[in-house]
Amino acid sequence: MLKNQLILKLIDIILILLYICTVNIEKFNMSTNYLILIFVIILIIFIIIRKLPSLWLLLIKLFYTKYSYRYLNLYKRYTNKNPYSYCIKDEFIYHILMFLDRDKDSVSYKTSKVIKFGDIPYLTTFAEIKKLKGNPVCFNAYKHNFIDVKIIGYKEIMYDIEIKAFYYFIDNIFFMGEYVFKEIFHEVVKDIAALIHKDYLDNSEDIVDTDNFYIEDNNDSIIHFGDTGFALIIKYINLADTRINNKIDKVYDEIRKIIAKVQKKR
Repeated sequence: MLKNQLILKLIDIILILLYICTVNIEKFNMSTNYLILIFVIILIIFIIIRKLPSLWLLLIKLFYTKYSYRYLNLYKRYTNKNPYSYCIKDEFIYHILMFLDRDKDSVSYKTSKVIKFGDIPYLTTFAEIKKLKGNPVCFNAYKHNFIDVKIIGYKEIMYDIEIKAFYYFIDNIFFMGEYVFKEIFHEVVKDIAALIHKDYLDNSEDIVDTDNFYIEDNNDSIIHFGDTGFALIIKYINLADTRINNKIDKVYDEIRKIIAKVQKKR
């Protein structure tokens, strides 16, 4: 209610200014009047747009696309709904913590082969992947330290099982992929682990019997194979690009500061 009253007051002020400019046109320099008039018109248009959520959403969609943090945030503010299904339901940083804060005792292997996430090269742009794969079945967007993070997901078939494949982006650059197998039997997890080992490792004698392990190549790409008990999640990340790494560190630092503040309050 107060917001509406303020907007009405602003409109009244603008109309008064417009009247003054019109009545006293001879007292002002002509170019100054034009500038004032243009400013007033722009301000009126802006206020009208802000008063019409659908029009404001349309403009944001045109400028930033509907797969952007700005559009998603504004849509939720106006409708209290999410226009898309969530790919993940928590902060994205928790989905890459296993690479940033790695357990020293974790099982890890080196491979001479190149680690890839399907046929999509790392550092491919968001627009290129979306054009190649079409509209996603889920979408998340975050903003940390002026860094845009996006996640899009698609249904795929892997090892004859229907899964979800998630693509992670920082400032519209693809840096990590994730395969999620839900509700599969432990025996199937073992079978998939064996297939991953076969694809990347040569010496089967050195393989440890575990459902959680890492595989690293010579190009700073890493696989993390993890069975949570509820789902099998296989992550593929590339940490070769310094710019991407710096941005991940900035986001990680911001999240740690937020966690520290929450813990202090407790």
